[in-house]
Amino acid sequence: MKNLIINIKNLISEIDDITDLFYMQKNKLAFERFNVTLVNLSNIIDEIFRYCNNEINLEFNANNLFLSLTEGLQAMEIGDSILLADILKYEIKEQLIKFNNAVQ
Repeated sequence: MKNLIINIKNLISEIDDITDLFYMQKNKLAFERFNVTLVNLSNIIDEIFRYCNNEINLEFNANNLFLSLTEGLQAMEIGDSILLADILKYEIKEQLIKFNNAVQ
């Protein structure tokens, strides 16, 4: 669990960097970084799902995190970098923080 929390904190930092790049209109670099980070994000979401399935009293809905990721990928598919940045920053990042707070 400790590794998961550390990995989430590192991912949150990476999300901040990526969203800053999108907001500065450095889309090529931002999409490159997002593509690399996407693998880590997917792995962390899988770990969160596994953890949530074993913890009955945890007040966190992992499905919301998955839905936000799906929305982010749809934004990426249509090339809407600002929408993707907003989803990363205001939905995915916030849900990762909420998960960390729920398990600590």
